[in-house]
Amino acid sequence: MTSLAIYLRAIHGLDSPARLSQTIVNHDCYVDQGYEVRCEDAHFEFEDGTCIHLTREEDDADRDAAACLPCRYRYEVTRNGPAARITPQRKHFDNHCQLDFWLAWHTTP
Repeated sequence: MTSLAIYLRAIHGLDSPARLSQTIVNHDCYVDQGYEVRCEDAHFEFEDGTCIHLTREEDDADRDAAACLPCRYRYEVTRNGPAARITPQRKHFDNHCQLDFWLAWHTTP
């Protein structure tokens, strides 16, 4: 089995043996209860055939209230490469700090 972290590290430009071959990103934004919500829908394809889908949302509602701002990241493996099954198949984070900590924890050797 291969860790999802290897692919997420590559997506975020960190040291990783996984190599991106194609990225398609769509951006959108809307206003909800007076706050601007920014959305990103991205598809990442890797050289080994793995595909990962990312949905990200962030808003400016609590900009002054917290050091680690809310931001929802949802990753899902939509296609496993032929060499290994990726685990976990889905992962979500509720803010940047959770994502950063998880990626640091899963540093590749």
